[in-house]
Amino acid sequence: MEQRDQAVTNLSSMIGVSVVQQNGNYNVFVSNGQPLVVGGTQYGLQTVNSPSDPSELTLAFASKDVSTQTAANTQYLDKTAFSGGTVGGLIDFRTNTLDPAQAKLGAIATSFAAQMNGQNALGIDLMISTARQAAISSPPAVRLRERAQQGHRHGQRIVHGRQPAAHQ
Repeated sequence: MEQRDQAVTNLSSMIGVSVVQQNGNYNVFVSNGQPLVVGGTQYGLQTVNSPSDPSELTLAFASKDVSTQTAANTQYLDKTAFSGGTVGGLIDFRTNTLDPAQAKLGAIATSFAAQMNGQNALGIDLMISTARQAAISSPPAVRLRERAQQGHRHGQRIVHGRQPAAHQ
């Protein structure tokens, strides 16, 4: 009995749970009422890629038959299911602090790149090319490949305040 109580206490510190005692058994539910343990049946949890943002993890019920889960047969748990405990705090932080901060940072970076490109379109670069974008919004690997295909030389420097000759 003590071991079971300690396990429920540990689980409750990670995710807010409610416990209903019935016929000497514990029925354990997450905050929104989804069952984790009912009688002798347990419903395991696992982390999976979020269907709305594959770069983030979300919680879902584990497959009972250990089969590979697909988006179609995965039962995702809504983030409101974990309103308490450590996991609830982390989900709340991601939703209310981290995600908005990342979105604002992305908007700043996009605006900065657009402003740099607009300013650079007004002048020339060291290769005496006009209207060339310096700030990029595409991934760096793609941009480097484009530069290599265009024949740009890397590593040229201004020597004594002059641009390198075009034939170097």
